[in-house]
Amino acid sequence: MHLYDRHGNPVYEMPYADKKRAGETRSPTIADARKLNLLPGVTDILSIVDQPGLNIWKIDMHILAALTHPRDGRPVDDLIPEIKENAREFSRVAMDLGTKHHDAIEHEVMLMEGLIDGYGMDPDVPQATIDAFRDWYANAGLTLAPGGVERSFACDSGYAGRIDYVGTLDGTPVVIDWKTQKTIPGKRFTFYPKWAAQLAAYAYGIGMHMENVHLISVAISSTEPGRIEDKMWLDNSAYLRAFFAAFDVWKGPLGKNFDPTALDE
Repeated sequence: MHLYDRHGNPVYEMPYADKKRAGETRSPTIADARKLNLLPGVTDILSIVDQPGLNIWKIDMHILAALTHPRDGRPVDDLIPEIKENAREFSRVAMDLGTKHHDAIEHEVMLMEGLIDGYGMDPDVPQATIDAFRDWYANAGLTLAPGGVERSFACDSGYAGRIDYVGTLDGTPVVIDWKTQKTIPGKRFTFYPKWAAQLAAYAYGIGMHMENVHLISVAISSTEPGRIEDKMWLDNSAYLRAFFAAFDVWKGPLGKNFDPTALDE
């Protein structure tokens, strides 16, 4: 779970209270949020909404794990825990690859903007992907805002987050999120409406007006090096309303039963 303090600083890990595990960390919980006056992240709030694409992907990981796991003549019931763990490992590998692509794009933006001098290339991110992103960025008409790369925030509405890119596009404020996706040659990227709700929540959270901001998702293929597509979302206000509807569920008895707006500053 991704939580943030009231200044927008990420709190992604917590130390174990058990002295036997001193120095080790764990993921924070709602109990930690209540105790430490923390705020939920936008993506955690939106996870309350069903994600058919993610569900299918998880099923695929379990099928792959089941088909590739050796049986050695053992009963199926004995194999289930091992298959589940293998599926989690397949998922971790896939998510790690997505994170590596995301980090490479973030660093490329900083490099092109002169914020860093250079960095070592991750061998798992193809040069063709980096080259294609450079071309995309150079021709996108973007101007980066000060502190606009990986900008963290917390807002009075009771949520927080970290935004990939904040700037302007031809003079209009813009919020951008980089997304990594497996693709099939000849088949279009899938742009999920939840991405737009995420961007709308980000923009609102840093004080932007829905009628005067561009919300853009940039999809980067992890299976076809060099393939990048972007989508500018329309009807920003509708996506913001959808986010707050999800937040109401998240806060209520069908969700986490926790209202961060009720916490004392």
